[in-house]
Amino acid sequence: MGEPVDGTRPLRSVKRSPALKRQRPVVKLSPQLERRRALRQEKRREVAIQIWRFVVMLLTGTVLGWSLLRFGWTLEGTDRILISGDVGIDPAAVAKVGGFQFPKPLLEINPQTLEARLLKDLPIQTAVVERRLFPARLELSLTARTPVARAVRRLGSNAEQGMIDAKANWIDLTAEIRQDKPETSILVDGWTSSRRSFIADLIEQRNAIDADLHTVLLKPEGQVVLKTRRLGEIQLGRDPSLLNQQIQAIAEMSQSMPNHLRQGSRGAIDLSNPERPEIVQPEQPSPAKKAAVPN
Repeated sequence: MGEPVDGTRPLRSVKRSPALKRQRPVVKLSPQLERRRALRQEKRREVAIQIWRFVVMLLTGTVLGWSLLRFGWTLEGTDRILISGDVGIDPAAVAKVGGFQFPKPLLEINPQTLEARLLKDLPIQTAVVERRLFPARLELSLTARTPVARAVRRLGSNAEQGMIDAKANWIDLTAEIRQDKPETSILVDGWTSSRRSFIADLIEQRNAIDADLHTVLLKPEGQVVLKTRRLGEIQLGRDPSLLNQQIQAIAEMSQSMPNHLRQGSRGAIDLSNPERPEIVQPEQPSPAKKAAVPN
């Protein structure tokens, strides 16, 4: 190829050898910088070692702590269940309600859950449960329900005997729990949880009746009958909202009714409408039935 007309030579690309490409200028650090760099590297190594030691110690402590809590602090038997309060409840009853199988790891017991179960299944009014580690034990502070009346609840054809407290809560009669005698001689026959509020109101106002109340009969169809020694049978009907008016009417009749009108067991007082009390006489047998009865 010919040269340019102006006489200049074309530029040629200069190829560098691989050896020249790899060569870089070597910067020599001063002794001070070398020393600082070495110190920084040493510090990083020390920090890494400290972090590794901390992780190992944390994992080891966690495993040992979990093992100690899981297998070290356990309840070996009911002797580790301590109950305060004059409630007459045996530690075995608490273990039964809590579903304990000994040995029982202490930290597997949830105090709030156990408190709720005790309040539901035992005749107690309040319950406080605390776990203690040294030595491993379970401390319970219980307040008993005070029975105020005897009660009967019917489950199909079966009748179960029990008691109720002032709020008409059912109290089972069990051999495992010491039961005090109820405060009154009243019998609530036909107790149901759905009518607990009504029963509680009635029991609370028992003194206002002032008629020697001895039986409260709650029939399945909703009728409520009171049986007293002075006024006899008192029919309240089915409307629980009239209870206050009915009790007031009973108290007035108990004080003002003449003796010859008090029915005792010979009749009944109908207070289904407390504004118009009625005396219901017992049914008399018809003449035909009288004739059929032999002398």
